[in-house]
Order: sequence, then C-alpha cells, then structure tokens
Amino acid sequence: MKELSRAATRRTRTPLSTPVAVLALATTTACAPDATSVPVVTELLPYASSAAPLSATFGIALVSEEIACVINSYESRIHCVDRSDGGVAVFGREGEGPGEFDGLSSIERGPDGQVVAIDVGSARMTYFELDGTVVSETPLPPLFQPSQLRGGRLFGVKVGLPDFASGETQPTYVPMVIDASSGEVLWERTDLPGAVGRECFSGAVGTSTPAGGLVFEACGNELAFLADRDAPSAIVAASPNYVETLPNDRDVGEQMELITGVGRYGGMPDSAIAARVAEFRAKPKDWILKRDAFGFDHRDRLWVATTHDHDAYSYFDVWTDTVYAGAARVRDRLMSFDIFGSTLVTLAERTPGADGIGELAIDWYDLGEVADVP
Repeated sequence: MKELSRAATRRTRTPLSTPVAVLALATTTACAPDATSVPVVTELLPYASSAAPLSATFGIALVSEEIACVINSYESRIHCVDRSDGGVAVFGREGEGPGEFDGLSSIERGPDGQVVAIDVGSARMTYFELDGTVVSETPLPPLFQPSQLRGGRLFGVKVGLPDFASGETQPTYVPMVIDASSGEVLWERTDLPGAVGRECFSGAVGTSTPAGGLVFEACGNELAFLADRDAPSAIVAASPNYVETLPNDRDVGEQMELITGVGRYGGMPDSAIAARVAEFRAKPKDWILKRDAFGFDHRDRLWVATTHDHDAYSYFDVWTDTVYAGAARVRDRLMSFDIFGSTLVTLAERTPGADGIGELAIDWYDLGEVADVP
C-alpha cells in the first residue's frame, strides 16, 4: 500500500469531458407559470474519482484540495485517500481509549491538514494527524449533535428529549457553539423558533454561515436565513427548484433497512415494520438531504443538498446570501459531501449491482468555473 502523500500537485481533468455543462431542468413545478421560471441546472462532471470503503455511516471531509477522508463504520476506522497519487491511510479502531471509537458519527477538517473525528458514543472530538497520531481530544456536551467545525468553534444543536409523561412527542433543538479546544459552551439560543415564525420549524437541520449568521431548514423546501446569529427575525425563502416526488426504490430500500434494524431491536413485529415502510413509500420526500445538508464554497455561496432524483443523479440548490443562484447536478446517489475552497467532493453510492449493493466512491469536482445562474 502506498504511503499517503501530502504533496500538492496540479489537477488533471478527464480528457473525455468538459468539467461544467448547463442544461434545462426536465421537469417543472406545479406553480411554475411559464418556461422562463424553470430553473437552469449546471451539470458538474468529476475530474477524478477515488474508491471508498463500504459504510453504514456516511461522512466525508476534505483536509486539503488533494486529500479526502471518509468513515468505515464496519471497522470503526477513518479512511483517507490522496487524489494526486492514490495513496491511502487508514487508522482507528473500536474501543473507548485514545484514538478509538465508540460511536463514530462524522468527521471534519481540522487545522494544519488534520482530520477531526466526532464520536457521539464517547461524547468527544479527537484531532488526528493523517498517520493516525492523536493530537488532542475535546469533550462534547451531553446530547450535543455537531454539524460544522470552523476555526476554533464547533457549531451544532443540543437535543432535548421529549417528556412523554407531560404529553410531549417531539424532541427540541437548541443551536449551540462550543469551544473546539475545551468543550466550553460559548453561545446558545433558545428562542430561534420565534425568530423564524413557522409552526413546522424544528431547528434540527442548520449551520452557521461564514459571515456569522445562521441558515436552517424551515419547512418543506424553505430555508430560514438569519444575517446574525442573534438577529430578531429570519428571512424565509423557498427553493424554486422544488419538485414534489415520492421516494424512489433506493430511498425505500434505505428506509426499510433503517426501520427493520431499529424495529427488531425494539421488538416491533414484522407487520408494524411493513406498515411503517408503506407509510414512507406513500409520503412525498423531504426536499433537503438532512444527514448532510449544507456547505459553503470559495465565494461563500451556500450549497444545499436535496433529495431531487437521488438515484442516477443528485442535485444541489445554490444560494448567494438569501438569493437563489441556481442548481447543480452531480452523478449518482449523494451520501455526503464537503467543500474546500473551489473543490467539491461527494461520497456517492454507485448503481447497485446484481447483489443489490452499491459501491461507494469519492468524486472530485472543480467549482472554480461554476457561475451563478441569472
């Protein structure tokens, strides 16, 4: 196995295709008054691809424009690949000691080419060098779900479990920022639902912006933008690219696997599991891909992963501040993504083979030539 190299090399593109193409979206929404309102979609073509291990937990982090790391949940390891020379590094194992994982849930880009592992099982964050050396560890607050590391601050939400005895049925979510070195809570906000002003708003899916604001999923295909994290009100905007669709076969299969695993662990009979799956199949899909929704590029544009198609292709909504800037299409089924500068990497599930298993791969895209759609 080749050593993973940190050396930066010039990017090469596949000679068979240009990196960016533009096409009109093939479907229109019911509320589109005429053809001029149909969003234009920018098709992105990868300039490189790398193999990735199979995993039930999906996460990817670009630690440089050449090196990406993903999770291998079946072996409780982090797998990093250097796009420039194909070198691979693998480290970590199951356990509760230093450099071990009890519930590896996500990974982030750290400082100086480090990768950061978020372990909800042990409620800690661990900084690694790419050879697996442990640099430092940070404790995480109880019931804290991190979503973004920027500089020395970690953004996420604190989950409040429902009090079923008092009639509560849904958890609550409080946005929070902690010090990435100490775990100290630096900021939290309990009145965010009032600022957004939507009854269906939960606050479960959101992130901080490079300018110090917030963006959250509001309701359906809506986003709630706050120019400042303490702003008294939000601007709520809907995606014009929204198309109401039912889950496809891969969506249903993924949900069936999840419900079956949880249901049988909790003693749920097969008939109840089948009913839950049938209910999922008949309900229109949520628009935003909740498990990995947001990223920002070198121009501070917001990239929002959506569930549109999510089979042969996957789609992003792109926003500049609170203005819709267009849509972008990548190949295969998006499981996770990250952006570093003008480089986008996607962790994509290929079309399943005869055994029903879709291989995972890392696709590399150049966003430097992607202009806003007027």
